Amino acid sequence: MTWIITPVAMMITNWCRINPAMSMLIALTRIIAAVTMEKVRRTFTEEFKQQIVQLYQNGKPRKDIIREYELTPSSLDKWINQSKSSGSFKEKDTLAPNRKNCRNLGNVISN
Repeated sequence: MTWIITPVAMMITNWCRINPAMSMLIALTRIIAAVTMEKVRRTFTEEFKQQIVQLYQNGKPRKDIIREYELTPSSLDKWINQSKSSGSFKEKDTLAPNRKNCRNLGNVISN
């Protein structure tokens, strides 16, 4: 068992040294995902998304935000666009009018 714990402890130390702002929980999640080869899907609160968009709007470079918070470029772009279009990060609030109509029609048909 020691042969597993020692490399994992070293990985945690390296992750936190590379990015000191990274919490221990994120480091552990990343390492567990790497060890088990499973992709871990993270979820983000609306407050977190708003803070990230605010950083971008205040002039923080996009690449720095992506690297520091380990985001995908597509997630950041999506949040920025959602904030611009509706100010909300909920899917139902950000749907284009034609998509809302399709969704409503689907609900009518299924009922």
